This record gives sequence, structure tokens and C-alpha cells, in this order.
Amino acid sequence: MRRLEKLTVVLFVETCFENEIIVGSQNFERPEPQPDTSTYTIFQKIADVWPELSDGSDLKRTDGSTISVSELSNRLKSNGQWGGPLKYSDIKVHIAELPAMMQTIVTVEETRAGAAGPWRRWVNQFLCEQAFVQAWVADVEYDYWQNVSDPLEYEAAGRSYQGLPMKSNELPFPLQQDVVDTSKNPARMEIKRGYVEAIGPRLWIGKLFWNNSGGSREKLRDLTDKFTVSATDCDINEVVYSDLPFDSDETADVQRRLREKLYGID
Repeated sequence: MRRLEKLTVVLFVETCFENEIIVGSQNFERPEPQPDTSTYTIFQKIADVWPELSDGSDLKRTDGSTISVSELSNRLKSNGQWGGPLKYSDIKVHIAELPAMMQTIVTVEETRAGAAGPWRRWVNQFLCEQAFVQAWVADVEYDYWQNVSDPLEYEAAGRSYQGLPMKSNELPFPLQQDVVDTSKNPARMEIKRGYVEAIGPRLWIGKLFWNNSGGSREKLRDLTDKFTVSATDCDINEVVYSDLPFDSDETADVQRRLREKLYGID
């Protein structure tokens, strides 16, 4: 039975950190994103391949309220905020702007298996953008539980976390508690400045990824025994292990090998 999948696209945001904001006795960087690929432009690219979407369509928010495509477009055109995950038909989309981490993260997620069709048609909208960093496909459920650390989320889902590695959240008393340690999970995701440390059975890697991560595309040559590595238009590397997302730790060795080659860690 086919499982739910999602695509994540990372776009680079040029950010100025020269300004500071003072809170009490501490100084903090105040990131100011420079003009680049706007949220409005991103939405237009997504709308081009979103099945049955039209100006009159209503997008549903997580609280159950709706917003029309035309209203959202006008808001984004005026530099308004995306405002959280939005769902239409069997697809959910979120655009997260993270200027402090110098990136915008675009997520297209299925709520019905196969609803998105071939992921390549979605990612093709972004591959030749100067701001393109990386993209990958993941299994929705496996990706979620690989990155959950709060025991309350396990309890709410009726899922046991007994036997999983634990660590302190390192908060002061009375907020201190033990949480699930995800730092060794093969499909964990960590947001870094300018890129995301993540892996998938199908991923696309742009020049900015190597620039921002400090890695080298030469290491991709070591993957060709299990992965298909090819060059696409716009100096993008496509790395494919399978058309099916990683959905269990049965492929943990493959996942860790890919992570080691991309990020130098297991």
C-alpha cells in the first residue's frame, strides 16, 4: 500500500546581520532579508502544478477557516505573511520564511497517497532559480517520528517511547525534563544557516548547497554503487536511491552513508 509522501524545497535568502536589537543587557542579531525569491513568486510556481487549483478555490487553514486563492495572492503580493499550512483537495502546502537561518523552506505534503503525482514536476519549478539550495522527498509519517523529541507527542498518539534514547532538554528548573534524543536518527532533520541537514531517497542538490554547507560534490562519486547520481540543467545534481521514500530503519545503513557523504557525519 502506498504511503503519504512530501517534498521539501530549500531556497536561499540573502540576509543582512549588521543591525542588532538590545533586550535587557543582551545584544541579538536582527536579520533583515534582502529582496530575493518572494513568497508570492513561490506560490505562483506551486499553483502552476497544483491540481484543480484556481483563483476561486478556497484553501483551508489548520483551524478550519478558509482563504481564497485570489485573497492569498493579493496578500502575498503586498508582502503579507503565508500564515501557516494551507490545504486544498488532498495536498497541503507550507512556506516557512526563516531569515535568521538565511532560507525559505517550501513543503508540499500529500494527505492522500499519490495525490501530488510525480514529484519531479513540482521540483522543476525551482531547480533553475538562483536561490535554489536543495530538495528531497520523504515519507510523511517516518519523517515526523524521526524528528519528534517531546514525550507528550508520543503519549498523545498512543505511541510508546520506552527504550528510545533520552536526554535532558537542558532547560532550567522547573522546565527541565527528559526528551527523546533524535541526534542519531538516520532521517533526522536539522536546520543550519543557509541549508538543511536532511536526506532522502531522491534529492536534488544545487551549487548553493555546497557553498553553504562547506561540502564537496566530489563525494557523490562514492555513492554510485547504490545511488544513481546525475547532473541536470542549471548545475543541479540529482541523487536517487529509490522511487519510494525511506520509511523505516531497515535502510538505516543507506541513510547514514548518504548523510556521511553529504555532511561528513553519520
